Amino acid sequence: MMQRDIAVNLVPTPRPAEAVLAGLNVSFQSADPKLAMRITERLAALFLEENLRDREMQTVGESQFLDAELADVRRRLIELETSLEALRAQSRGAQVSQADLLPYEVLRERYRALLVRREEYRSASNLERRELGEQFRVAAAARLPERPVGPSRLGVNITGALMGLGIGLAVVGVKRRTRVD
Repeated sequence: MMQRDIAVNLVPTPRPAEAVLAGLNVSFQSADPKLAMRITERLAALFLEENLRDREMQTVGESQFLDAELADVRRRLIELETSLEALRAQSRGAQVSQADLLPYEVLRERYRALLVRREEYRSASNLERRELGEQFRVAAAARLPERPVGPSRLGVNITGALMGLGIGLAVVGVKRRTRVD
């Protein structure tokens, strides 16, 4: 039942060329303004917690991927080194062919690039953890309205009474005319 009273609106960035959101507008409507304020604050806190959890999971996933990729390339690099050593031993001092060295060099460069990428990612990840609170924050806290939202009950009641009186008088006037004629 509360779901229909919750509203979450996306706030686009002022620069439409960027494909990012400026934020979210979270609101809750209730007859009790204090309850609405508490629920809105809790909803905003849940959004913040979920965003933090998502970012942490993304960081863990990326780190695990890089570690697995590094382990695989390292294993293949060691296998190539072993096969090159065996090839050198077989050739007894003769120079190893460039065709045999090229895959080793390529794999070594890939391993080096992955190491650099992992270290850059760890640095960026540590920096992001420190700034995470700034990524998603409450711009305007929930507050009680200064005046009620929507029409006042007294105004609706008075308007309804006057309209009922007007319709009643109109019906009486029509009935009198039909009797006179």
